[in-house]
Amino acid sequence: MSIAKFQATHAVVNNAPQIISVYSDDPLLVQRIFTGNGAPSASTLQIGNAKYCAAQSGFVVAVSVVAAGINFVAGDVLTGAGGTATTQPQITVDAVTATGQISDWHVSRVGVYTAYPTNPITVTGGTGTGATFNLALQPPDGYLDISTPATPAMWVCTTSGSKSTSVWARVGGGGGTQEFKVVSDGGDYWNCNTWDGITAGGSVIKVAKPYELRCDVGKIASETIDGILFSYAYTAITVSSVITEYKRSATDPSGNIEINYVTPPVIPGKIIVANAFSTTAPSTLVGVPWIFLSSAAWAEV
Repeated sequence: MSIAKFQATHAVVNNAPQIISVYSDDPLLVQRIFTGNGAPSASTLQIGNAKYCAAQSGFVVAVSVVAAGINFVAGDVLTGAGGTATTQPQITVDAVTATGQISDWHVSRVGVYTAYPTNPITVTGGTGTGATFNLALQPPDGYLDISTPATPAMWVCTTSGSKSTSVWARVGGGGGTQEFKVVSDGGDYWNCNTWDGITAGGSVIKVAKPYELRCDVGKIASETIDGILFSYAYTAITVSSVITEYKRSATDPSGNIEINYVTPPVIPGKIIVANAFSTTAPSTLVGVPWIFLSSAAWAEV
C-alpha cells in the first residue's frame, strides 16, 4: 500500500528556482520554464532556494526502491553513491518490514550533482545492506526570452548552477532581424534598447559586435597586414559616465601610432540592425542573443 506523504519537488516561485514540499504519493517531475527580458544571465535569472537544473546535472527530489535490502530500521539515513556530486543526496527510511526491508522512505537531502550517476544507485549508512534506488531525474530547465514579444527565444539549461554559474543554450525562436537603438558601448557588444521605428523599449539588450570590432575579451591584440605586424590597444571614451565608444591605437614595428575609430560611428542614439546569435566564446558574449549586421570598420579619422 502506498503511503501519501510530503515529498520535495522542483517548482517555480516568483520566477525563481525553488524546491518545495508537496503532499503526494508520487514525485512531480514537471519541466520548469522561466521567463525574462534578454538571454539567461546573472542579470535576467532570479535567485531561489535551488539551482537551475540541466539534463545531466542538478538535484534529486525523489527516488524509488529497486532492491529493498534487509536489516534496515526506521530512521536510518542512507547516502547516495556514484556520479559526481558536491553533495550526495540522502534518503531517510520511514518504515520497514519484519525482516528490515525498506517499505517507505523519503529524500531528506536533495544533493547537488554536477553529473548524475547511472541508475540504480547504491547507498551507504544505516543498519542494513543490499538496498538500491533509482533516481527520479528532473527534466532540464527552460527559459523564454520575451524581450521581443513577436519573436520570443527559447533556451535550455545545459549545465546546472546558480543564476551566475548555470550555462544555457539557445534552442529555438527569436529568428530574423531586429532593429535596436544603441545605449552604450560594452566593449565586445553594444547595450541597446529594442526599436520599433518610433519608440525605444525599456529593457537593455546586448548586441554582439562583429569579431573585428570587439574591444574587450574578444579583441584582436595584433595582426599582420601586408607583411607588417600591427599591435592594437583599446581605450574607452566616456561621456557623462557612459562609455560611448572605443578608440584603437595601432602601432607598427617602428613605433608609429595611428588612432582608429569605428566608422561610421556606432554611438548612443544610433539605430542598428541585428540578427539572432549564439556563441560559446568569448565569455563576454555567452548568452548574448543578437549580433550586429550593419556595415562598420576601424578607420583613421
